[in-house]
Amino acid sequence: MTFGAAIRYNLENLSNFNGRQARDSFWPYAGVVLALAFLGAMLAMVPEILSTFERVDTFIAENPELATVDRSAGQYSVRIEGSHPELFPDFTIIVTAMSVVVAVTVALLAAAVTRRLHDRGMSGLWGMAPAVLLLSGLAIFATLFAQMMGDEGIPNPALFMFGFANNLLYLVSLIFLLVQLAGSSTTRPTRFGPANGEL
Repeated sequence: MTFGAAIRYNLENLSNFNGRQARDSFWPYAGVVLALAFLGAMLAMVPEILSTFERVDTFIAENPELATVDRSAGQYSVRIEGSHPELFPDFTIIVTAMSVVVAVTVALLAAAVTRRLHDRGMSGLWGMAPAVLLLSGLAIFATLFAQMMGDEGIPNPALFMFGFANNLLYLVSLIFLLVQLAGSSTTRPTRFGPANGEL
């Protein structure tokens, strides 16, 4: 199957969670979606990061006695005395934007991942674990950062450990899913269709 045909097939079957799909029609589409997701994630963060740089520059200009700027070849660093949480990026905006990117990516890949897992003789539900763990990790991160920016400035240690465990589970589930998606087609008929099914 050609690259263009693989993209077209998957776009035409965004809501088709039935049947099987071989690797040659899955990976070109998945590669394009993931590349666009990385681009979208970067674009989602850029405005807030640039806004943060502007706030820091303004603070330095208005409070030169509180800021130490070190410039050298290929390096630029700023050290500001005291606590100034208003200079930090607004992680609520970043996490919200990232959540939207993840949700759109999951929507674009869900049916294709399900059909690909069917081709391996597995339930499509296996594909949900990384998405759920990634979204929960974003929510935990947002909560931890809000706690750091709060009155006490200390995140909940139990929530931090839960977030750490969540991220480990996310990585394990993602690696497991990628191995399954990269595996060979099951050569026998399964409950999802005959061998060498849809594509």
